[in-house]
Amino acid sequence: MRFRQPTHFLLSLMAIAALSACGGGGSSPPTKEAENNTTNSTSIDTTTTTAATTNAAAMGAELMASGVYDLMADIGDTWRVTLNTSSNTFTLKVISTAYGSTDLQGTMVAGTTSGTRTIFTLKSGGSDIGTLTTDTSTKSISGNLKVGNKDASVSGTAYKAIALSKLAGTYNFMLATRDALGGGNFDFGVGQIKITADGSSARMCRSGKFLGDTCSALAGSTPEEANIALSLGSDGLITLANFGKATVIASNFGKALMVDMDRINEEGFRRTGIWYLNEAKSLSETAIDGQWSCNQGGKTINTINISGINATGKGLGDVTTGKVKYNNINHTDNTWFIWDGFAAGGATTDPVSDYSLFLPLSSTLFAMESDGRIRICSKTANN
Repeated sequence: MRFRQPTHFLLSLMAIAALSACGGGGSSPPTKEAENNTTNSTSIDTTTTTAATTNAAAMGAELMASGVYDLMADIGDTWRVTLNTSSNTFTLKVISTAYGSTDLQGTMVAGTTSGTRTIFTLKSGGSDIGTLTTDTSTKSISGNLKVGNKDASVSGTAYKAIALSKLAGTYNFMLATRDALGGGNFDFGVGQIKITADGSSARMCRSGKFLGDTCSALAGSTPEEANIALSLGSDGLITLANFGKATVIASNFGKALMVDMDRINEEGFRRTGIWYLNEAKSLSETAIDGQWSCNQGGKTINTINISGINATGKGLGDVTTGKVKYNNINHTDNTWFIWDGFAAGGATTDPVSDYSLFLPLSSTLFAMESDGRIRICSKTANN
Protein backbone atom coordinates (compact mmCIF):
# COMPACT_ATOMS: atom_id res chain seq x y z
CA MET A 1 0.00 0.00 0.00
CA ARG A 2 1.36 3.40 -0.94
CA PHE A 3 0.73 6.55 1.08
CA ARG A 4 -1.49 8.80 -0.98
CA GLN A 5 0.12 11.74 -2.75
CA PRO A 6 -2.87 13.32 -4.55
CA THR A 7 -2.48 14.10 -8.21
CA HIS A 8 -6.08 14.18 -9.39
CA PHE A 9 -9.13 16.11 -8.39
CA LEU A 10 -12.58 16.04 -9.93
CA LEU A 11 -13.87 19.59 -10.24
CA SER A 12 -17.34 18.22 -10.79
CA LEU A 13 -17.82 17.68 -7.06
CA MET A 14 -16.59 20.96 -5.79
CA ALA A 15 -19.30 23.42 -6.72
CA ILE A 16 -22.89 24.06 -5.74
CA ALA A 17 -25.43 25.74 -7.91
CA ALA A 18 -27.44 28.57 -6.45
CA LEU A 19 -29.72 27.16 -3.79
CA SER A 20 -32.40 29.75 -4.18
CA ALA A 21 -33.88 31.86 -6.93
CA CYS A 22 -35.90 35.03 -6.87
CA GLY A 23 -39.46 34.83 -8.09
CA GLY A 24 -41.70 37.59 -9.42
CA GLY A 25 -45.16 38.75 -8.55
CA GLY A 26 -44.63 40.56 -5.25
CA SER A 27 -43.66 39.45 -1.78
CA SER A 28 -45.15 37.02 0.67
CA PRO A 29 -44.72 36.61 4.44
CA PRO A 30 -41.92 34.32 5.62
CA THR A 31 -42.89 30.70 6.11
CA LYS A 32 -42.45 28.88 9.38
CA GLU A 33 -39.70 26.86 7.73
CA ALA A 34 -37.86 30.06 6.75
CA GLU A 35 -38.19 31.41 10.29
CA ASN A 36 -36.80 28.16 11.70
CA ASN A 37 -33.89 28.25 9.24
CA THR A 38 -33.03 31.80 10.30
CA THR A 39 -33.17 30.82 13.98
CA ASN A 40 -31.01 27.75 13.35
CA SER A 41 -28.47 29.80 11.38
CA THR A 42 -28.19 32.36 14.15
CA SER A 43 -27.76 29.59 16.72
CA ILE A 44 -24.97 28.00 14.63
CA ASP A 45 -23.11 31.32 14.36
CA THR A 46 -23.47 32.01 18.09
CA THR A 47 -22.16 28.56 19.01
CA THR A 48 -19.22 28.98 16.63
CA THR A 49 -18.37 32.42 18.00
CA THR A 50 -18.39 31.24 21.62
CA ALA A 51 -16.17 28.22 20.95
CA ALA A 52 -13.75 30.15 18.70
CA THR A 53 -13.35 32.93 21.26
CA THR A 54 -12.66 30.43 24.02
CA ASN A 55 -10.12 28.52 21.93
CA ALA A 56 -8.38 31.72 20.83
CA ALA A 57 -7.76 32.65 24.46
CA ALA A 58 -6.54 29.13 25.22
CA MET A 59 -3.93 29.31 22.45
CA GLY A 60 -2.63 32.70 23.52
CA ALA A 61 -4.25 34.88 20.88
CA GLU A 62 -5.71 38.34 21.14
CA LEU A 63 -7.48 40.59 18.68
CA MET A 64 -5.54 43.27 16.84
CA ALA A 65 -6.92 46.77 16.35
CA SER A 66 -10.38 46.98 14.80
CA GLY A 67 -10.35 46.23 11.08
CA VAL A 68 -6.81 44.80 11.04
CA TYR A 69 -6.20 41.34 9.57
CA ASP A 70 -3.11 39.31 8.72
CA LEU A 71 -3.36 37.67 5.31
CA MET A 72 -1.49 34.59 4.17
CA ALA A 73 -1.36 34.54 0.37
CA ASP A 74 -1.12 31.23 -1.45
CA ILE A 75 1.88 32.57 -3.36
CA GLY A 76 3.80 32.61 -0.06
CA ASP A 77 3.48 36.30 0.84
CA THR A 78 2.32 37.72 4.17
CA TRP A 79 0.28 40.93 4.12
CA ARG A 80 -1.48 42.99 6.77
CA VAL A 81 -4.65 44.74 5.68
CA THR A 82 -6.61 47.42 7.55
CA LEU A 83 -10.24 47.86 6.54
CA ASN A 84 -11.58 51.24 7.66
CA THR A 85 -15.35 51.05 7.44
CA SER A 86 -15.75 54.66 8.65
CA SER A 87 -13.88 56.16 5.71
CA ASN A 88 -14.38 53.22 3.31
CA THR A 89 -10.64 53.02 2.74
CA PHE A 90 -8.02 50.31 3.15
CA THR A 91 -4.29 49.97 3.50
CA LEU A 92 -2.29 46.85 2.71
CA LYS A 93 1.19 46.47 4.17
CA VAL A 94 3.53 43.84 2.77
CA ILE A 95 5.16 42.00 5.67
CA SER A 96 7.02 39.36 3.68
CA THR A 97 7.31 38.74 -0.06
CA ALA A 98 9.29 36.67 -2.51
CA TYR A 99 8.04 38.68 -5.48
CA GLY A 100 8.76 42.31 -4.69
CA SER A 101 5.16 43.11 -3.73
CA THR A 102 4.73 46.64 -2.35
CA ASP A 103 2.26 48.36 -0.03
CA LEU A 104 -1.12 49.48 -1.35
CA GLN A 105 -3.90 51.78 -0.29
CA GLY A 106 -7.24 52.65 -1.78
CA THR A 107 -10.98 52.67 -1.36
CA MET A 108 -13.44 49.91 -0.64
CA VAL A 109 -17.13 49.21 -0.93
CA ALA A 110 -18.91 46.98 1.56
CA GLY A 111 -21.51 44.62 0.23
CA THR A 112 -24.58 43.43 2.07
CA THR A 113 -23.86 41.59 5.30
CA SER A 114 -25.25 38.06 5.36
CA GLY A 115 -25.29 36.54 8.81
CA THR A 116 -21.74 37.00 10.12
CA ARG A 117 -20.19 37.57 6.69
CA THR A 118 -19.51 40.80 4.78
CA ILE A 119 -17.87 41.15 1.36
CA PHE A 120 -15.60 44.12 0.64
CA THR A 121 -14.55 45.16 -2.87
CA LEU A 122 -11.15 46.86 -2.91
CA LYS A 123 -9.94 49.40 -5.45
CA SER A 124 -6.47 50.93 -5.79
CA GLY A 125 -5.20 53.35 -8.43
CA GLY A 126 -8.62 53.39 -10.05
CA SER A 127 -8.72 49.62 -10.58
CA ASP A 128 -10.44 46.82 -8.72
CA ILE A 129 -7.85 44.60 -7.04
CA GLY A 130 -10.24 42.01 -5.64
CA THR A 131 -12.58 41.18 -2.81
CA LEU A 132 -12.25 40.14 0.81
CA THR A 133 -14.90 38.47 2.96
CA THR A 134 -14.82 38.85 6.73
CA ASP A 135 -16.59 36.52 9.14
CA THR A 136 -17.20 37.86 12.63
CA SER A 137 -17.92 34.43 14.14
CA THR A 138 -14.25 33.38 13.91
CA LYS A 139 -12.75 36.78 12.98
CA SER A 140 -11.48 35.20 9.77
CA ILE A 141 -10.96 36.76 6.36
CA SER A 142 -10.54 35.29 2.88
CA GLY A 143 -10.71 36.29 -0.75
CA ASN A 144 -8.79 37.01 -3.92
CA LEU A 145 -6.42 39.94 -4.49
CA LYS A 146 -4.05 41.22 -7.14
CA VAL A 147 -1.03 42.89 -5.57
CA GLY A 148 1.52 44.16 -8.05
CA ASN A 149 1.64 41.61 -10.86
CA LYS A 150 0.64 38.67 -8.66
CA ASP A 151 -2.83 37.19 -8.30
CA ALA A 152 -3.31 35.38 -5.01
CA SER A 153 -5.98 33.75 -2.92
CA VAL A 154 -5.69 34.82 0.69
CA SER A 155 -6.92 33.72 4.08
CA GLY A 156 -6.26 35.21 7.45
CA THR A 157 -7.34 36.35 10.85
CA ALA A 158 -7.89 39.37 13.09
CA TYR A 159 -5.94 37.63 15.88
CA LYS A 160 -2.26 37.73 16.76
CA ALA A 161 -0.21 35.36 18.89
CA ILE A 162 1.01 36.56 22.27
CA ALA A 163 2.58 33.43 23.82
CA LEU A 164 4.29 30.59 21.97
CA SER A 165 3.91 28.20 24.89
CA LYS A 166 0.16 28.27 24.38
CA LEU A 167 0.64 26.65 20.97
CA ALA A 168 2.10 23.42 22.38
CA GLY A 169 0.55 20.28 20.95
CA THR A 170 0.23 18.07 17.89
CA TYR A 171 -1.21 19.41 14.65
CA ASN A 172 -2.12 17.90 11.31
CA PHE A 173 -0.89 19.78 8.29
CA MET A 174 -1.48 20.16 4.58
CA LEU A 175 1.05 22.08 2.48
CA ALA A 176 1.61 23.01 -1.14
CA THR A 177 4.72 24.67 -2.55
CA ARG A 178 6.20 25.62 -5.90
CA ASP A 179 9.36 27.20 -7.28
CA ALA A 180 9.44 30.94 -6.60
CA LEU A 181 11.07 31.39 -10.00
CA GLY A 182 8.71 30.27 -12.73
CA GLY A 183 6.09 28.80 -10.42
CA GLY A 184 6.68 25.19 -11.45
CA ASN A 185 7.46 21.91 -9.68
CA PHE A 186 4.36 21.76 -7.50
CA ASP A 187 4.70 19.76 -4.32
CA PHE A 188 1.89 18.67 -2.02
CA GLY A 189 2.26 16.99 1.36
CA VAL A 190 0.47 16.03 4.54
CA GLY A 191 1.64 14.97 7.96
CA GLN A 192 1.92 16.23 11.50
CA ILE A 193 3.91 18.77 13.44
CA LYS A 194 4.49 18.69 17.18
CA ILE A 195 5.20 21.97 18.99
CA THR A 196 7.17 21.70 22.23
CA ALA A 197 5.82 22.73 25.62
CA ASP A 198 7.65 26.06 25.63
CA GLY A 199 6.74 26.76 22.01
CA SER A 200 10.35 27.40 20.99
CA SER A 201 10.59 24.59 18.45
CA ALA A 202 8.65 21.98 16.54
CA ARG A 203 9.21 18.61 14.91
CA MET A 204 7.73 17.97 11.50
CA CYS A 205 6.69 14.49 10.38
CA ARG A 206 5.77 14.59 6.71
CA SER A 207 4.04 11.59 5.10
CA GLY A 208 3.60 10.14 8.56
CA LYS A 209 2.12 10.83 11.96
CA PHE A 210 3.33 10.86 15.53
CA LEU A 211 2.77 7.77 17.64
CA GLY A 212 3.93 9.11 20.96
CA ASP A 213 7.16 10.90 20.09
CA THR A 214 7.95 8.72 17.09
CA CYS A 215 7.36 9.90 13.52
CA SER A 216 5.78 6.74 12.14
CA ALA A 217 5.24 5.51 8.60
CA LEU A 218 1.74 5.18 7.24
CA ALA A 219 0.74 2.55 4.72
CA GLY A 220 4.21 2.08 3.32
CA SER A 221 5.15 5.75 3.29
CA THR A 222 8.66 7.02 3.97
CA PRO A 223 8.32 9.81 6.55
CA GLU A 224 10.49 12.88 6.37
CA GLU A 225 11.46 14.65 9.60
CA ALA A 226 12.65 18.17 10.30
CA ASN A 227 13.28 20.30 13.36
CA ILE A 228 12.00 23.87 13.16
CA ALA A 229 12.80 26.77 15.48
CA LEU A 230 9.91 29.09 16.36
CA SER A 231 10.05 32.74 17.40
CA LEU A 232 7.40 35.36 18.09
CA GLY A 233 7.68 38.85 16.66
CA SER A 234 6.39 42.03 18.25
CA ASP A 235 3.78 42.16 15.50
CA GLY A 236 2.22 38.90 16.73
CA LEU A 237 3.42 36.85 13.76
CA ILE A 238 5.32 33.62 14.34
CA THR A 239 8.47 32.85 12.37
CA LEU A 240 9.19 29.21 11.53
CA ALA A 241 12.90 29.25 10.73
CA ASN A 242 13.51 28.64 7.01
CA PHE A 243 9.83 27.89 6.47
CA GLY A 244 7.96 31.20 6.67
CA LYS A 245 5.66 33.24 8.86
CA ALA A 246 2.59 31.96 10.67
CA THR A 247 -0.51 33.36 12.25
CA VAL A 248 -2.98 31.83 14.68
CA ILE A 249 -6.56 31.05 13.68
CA ALA A 250 -9.51 31.33 16.02
CA SER A 251 -11.19 27.96 15.51
CA ASN A 252 -14.22 26.43 17.17
CA PHE A 253 -12.50 23.03 16.65
CA GLY A 254 -9.37 23.76 18.68
CA LYS A 255 -5.97 25.22 17.81
CA ALA A 256 -5.13 26.12 14.22
CA LEU A 257 -2.42 27.94 12.29
CA MET A 258 -1.67 29.07 8.76
CA VAL A 259 1.82 29.59 7.37
CA ASP A 260 3.16 31.40 4.33
CA MET A 261 5.80 29.10 2.88
CA ASP A 262 8.92 30.95 1.77
CA ARG A 263 12.02 28.84 2.19
CA ILE A 264 15.24 27.67 0.62
CA ASN A 265 15.06 23.90 0.22
CA GLU A 266 17.83 21.35 0.57
CA GLU A 267 18.80 21.75 -3.10
CA GLY A 268 19.13 25.52 -2.71
CA PHE A 269 15.94 26.48 -4.55
CA ARG A 270 13.52 29.07 -3.21
CA ARG A 271 10.11 27.54 -2.65
CA THR A 272 6.90 29.42 -1.86
CA GLY A 273 3.36 28.40 -1.02
CA ILE A 274 0.95 27.84 1.83
CA TRP A 275 0.72 25.54 4.83
CA TYR A 276 -2.37 24.93 7.00
CA LEU A 277 -2.42 23.24 10.40
CA ASN A 278 -5.22 22.05 12.66
CA GLU A 279 -5.12 20.44 16.08
CA ALA A 280 -5.07 16.66 15.73
CA LYS A 281 -8.48 15.76 17.13
CA SER A 282 -11.60 14.03 15.93
CA LEU A 283 -14.17 15.96 13.88
CA SER A 284 -17.92 15.50 13.94
CA GLU A 285 -19.71 14.58 10.73
CA THR A 286 -21.33 18.04 10.71
CA ALA A 287 -18.06 19.94 11.21
CA ILE A 288 -18.11 21.68 7.84
CA ASP A 289 -21.82 21.75 7.09
CA GLY A 290 -22.77 24.74 4.97
CA GLN A 291 -22.32 26.46 1.64
CA TRP A 292 -18.74 27.19 0.63
CA SER A 293 -16.75 29.15 -1.92
CA CYS A 294 -13.25 27.87 -2.74
CA ASN A 295 -10.37 30.00 -4.03
CA GLN A 296 -7.01 29.24 -5.58
CA GLY A 297 -4.45 31.36 -7.38
CA GLY A 298 -6.47 34.55 -7.08
CA LYS A 299 -9.68 33.09 -8.50
CA THR A 300 -12.89 31.59 -7.16
CA ILE A 301 -12.74 28.10 -8.61
CA ASN A 302 -15.82 26.40 -7.23
CA THR A 303 -18.52 26.31 -4.60
CA ILE A 304 -19.83 23.37 -2.63
CA ASN A 305 -22.71 22.53 -0.31
CA ILE A 306 -22.00 20.02 2.47
CA SER A 307 -24.56 18.47 4.77
CA GLY A 308 -23.18 15.77 7.02
CA ILE A 309 -21.57 13.13 4.83
CA ASN A 310 -23.35 14.37 1.70
CA ALA A 311 -22.19 16.99 -0.79
CA THR A 312 -23.74 18.44 -3.93
CA GLY A 313 -22.04 20.50 -6.53
CA LYS A 314 -21.75 22.02 -9.95
CA GLY A 315 -18.37 22.54 -11.57
CA LEU A 316 -17.55 23.49 -15.15
CA GLY A 317 -21.15 22.78 -16.12
CA ASP A 318 -21.33 19.34 -14.53
CA VAL A 319 -23.80 18.77 -11.72
CA THR A 320 -23.06 15.91 -9.37
CA THR A 321 -23.54 14.54 -5.89
CA GLY A 322 -20.78 13.44 -3.59
CA LYS A 323 -19.76 12.09 -0.22
CA VAL A 324 -17.51 13.31 2.57
CA LYS A 325 -15.73 10.89 4.88
CA TYR A 326 -14.45 12.36 8.15
CA ASN A 327 -11.38 11.46 10.20
CA ASN A 328 -9.87 9.48 7.35
CA ILE A 329 -7.30 9.81 4.57
CA ASN A 330 -7.72 7.97 1.28
CA HIS A 331 -5.05 5.98 -0.54
CA THR A 332 -4.17 5.22 -4.12
CA ASP A 333 -5.25 1.59 -3.66
CA ASN A 334 -8.82 2.75 -2.88
CA THR A 335 -8.59 2.08 0.86
CA TRP A 336 -8.95 4.37 3.87
CA PHE A 337 -6.61 5.15 6.73
CA ILE A 338 -8.05 6.53 9.97
CA TRP A 339 -6.66 9.99 10.73
CA ASP A 340 -8.51 12.30 13.10
CA GLY A 341 -8.84 15.87 11.90
CA PHE A 342 -8.76 15.17 8.16
CA ALA A 343 -11.64 14.46 5.79
CA ALA A 344 -11.93 13.54 2.13
CA GLY A 345 -14.62 14.23 -0.44
CA GLY A 346 -15.46 13.07 -3.93
CA ALA A 347 -18.23 12.33 -6.35
CA THR A 348 -20.25 9.22 -5.54
CA THR A 349 -19.07 7.71 -8.83
CA ASP A 350 -15.38 8.32 -8.04
CA PRO A 351 -13.03 5.63 -6.81
CA VAL A 352 -11.76 6.37 -3.30
CA SER A 353 -8.31 7.11 -4.72
CA ASP A 354 -9.71 10.17 -6.54
CA TYR A 355 -11.24 11.79 -3.47
CA SER A 356 -9.72 15.12 -2.44
CA LEU A 357 -8.35 15.71 1.03
CA PHE A 358 -9.94 18.33 3.28
CA LEU A 359 -8.34 19.92 6.32
CA PRO A 360 -11.07 21.70 8.30
CA LEU A 361 -9.64 24.70 10.15
CA SER A 362 -12.90 25.94 11.66
CA SER A 363 -16.59 26.05 10.84
CA THR A 364 -15.80 28.97 8.51
CA LEU A 365 -12.60 27.82 6.74
CA PHE A 366 -11.24 24.58 5.33
CA ALA A 367 -8.36 23.72 3.03
CA MET A 368 -8.83 21.35 0.11
CA GLU A 369 -6.20 19.75 -2.11
CA SER A 370 -6.57 19.94 -5.86
CA ASP A 371 -4.03 18.49 -8.29
CA GLY A 372 -1.13 19.04 -5.94
CA ARG A 373 -2.31 22.51 -4.95
CA ILE A 374 -4.50 23.86 -2.15
CA ARG A 375 -7.77 25.73 -2.35
CA ILE A 376 -8.98 27.66 0.66
CA CYS A 377 -12.73 27.41 1.12
CA SER A 378 -14.74 29.94 3.14
CA LYS A 379 -18.32 29.56 4.28
CA THR A 380 -20.85 31.71 2.48
CA ALA A 381 -23.96 30.55 4.33
CA ASN A 382 -25.26 28.01 6.82
CA ASN A 383 -27.57 25.29 5.54
